[in-house]
Amino acid sequence: MKKQSYLITACQSNAHLNKQVYNTLLNYQKINHIKSLKIIKLRGKVRAEQRIPRGLNSKDIMEGDLKLNNNIKISDYKIRPNQIRPFTGLDSFAKADSSFIFGSPKQYFMTVPTLTSKHCKTMATTGVITDPRYNSNFDRINAIARKDHRFGAIRVDIEDSNIYYQRTLAFQTNGKMIDLCMLYDGTNKPKRIKLPGIVWGDIHLGDHNLIAYQASKNMVQEFEPGKLIVHDFFNGHSVNHHQKDDLVSLVQRHHKGRDSLEEEVRICANELKVIADLNPSTTVYIVDSNHNDFLKRYLTEGRFMKDPQNAYFSSKILTKAFDGSNPLEVAINEFIEIPSNVKFTKPGESVKIGAYECGQHGHKGTNGSRGSKAAYAKNEPKSVKAHSHEPGSIRDAHTVGTNTDLVLDYNKGGYSSWMQSNMLVYTRNVQALYLINGKYRL
Repeated sequence: MKKQSYLITACQSNAHLNKQVYNTLLNYQKINHIKSLKIIKLRGKVRAEQRIPRGLNSKDIMEGDLKLNNNIKISDYKIRPNQIRPFTGLDSFAKADSSFIFGSPKQYFMTVPTLTSKHCKTMATTGVITDPRYNSNFDRINAIARKDHRFGAIRVDIEDSNIYYQRTLAFQTNGKMIDLCMLYDGTNKPKRIKLPGIVWGDIHLGDHNLIAYQASKNMVQEFEPGKLIVHDFFNGHSVNHHQKDDLVSLVQRHHKGRDSLEEEVRICANELKVIADLNPSTTVYIVDSNHNDFLKRYLTEGRFMKDPQNAYFSSKILTKAFDGSNPLEVAINEFIEIPSNVKFTKPGESVKIGAYECGQHGHKGTNGSRGSKAAYAKNEPKSVKAHSHEPGSIRDAHTVGTNTDLVLDYNKGGYSSWMQSNMLVYTRNVQALYLINGKYRL
């Protein structure tokens, strides 16, 4: 199978074509030499409305499904335009078959668990190039549909019969769209914009995937963001409380040389200098995360008193921890002076990038509960979090994936929805970059 790219979008029957969005999409297609534009036709306000919007070329309208390669297909599944959750009941098909792209006025994304020996499957909805057309009586479902209406498309690059890369294109009502820091506006020549920020998927130094992590560092050098958000920087394998009573795991950890806290922190210190130097004008935020807190918990529980190997180094950071200092920051400061462009956030501290809250890891939910995608979609409508290792989008609440290996001790052998990904955060929208073998595009 030869390399090729597709643009996939949708239109609502009997609706007005947004010419500004459509003109930008056609110009993007021309500039990027994309031969194939596929438009999924959706029903109108009612099932009987099936007229193609005026101004669209009928030859671009899809009929039925289209297999792009062995692992992804466009599915004309007749999702109702006003359906609140477009993926309801469809995840079992992705598990058994391939990744899916569905036509819908919403832009949702989710991963579907598969055996950890394989890449997970995904489901994504396109957004549309037509103006909203819903019943005007403003009942609950149609009122929500109007708020969720998104102009957009999905780009899919086919590498070969098995590998593909996809990313979502989000358009404003006036037709403007940003892809990889290039602003497209109608028939104008695209312009490079300054990127406000990047949110990395969880790092977990020591369990990080070398190829994905290098790709993430390359993104910082390529896009030069104003802010870089780093989640679960410290892995905490040397002081992991989940293994403190597991003799087999403790012996294995010792044989692998992963039981020295001092050595693990030394690695973090050296790597923090590398990250800070990727782009000196980028402010790096080491976000309060559950794995970063492994060290605090280790000290709080006094486990170092029965751990001779780590007792001395722990005692060097204990006093400042008593005074309220961040134990991880104090520990790293034993090896290096914290670079001036690096900040360690406090629990609950806000870090805004444009309209998006990006300072919360995702492990803490409402009233002391565990965090979840649905909770963040309600509590922080415009947000980018991490923690779950599975990228996803619900309205304007987004989750990044991971930069770790996809198979670790605690997810081995079962089903997993983990995926390596990062998020570009613009002023008014975001763009997820999903990594397959360290690549997110042809």
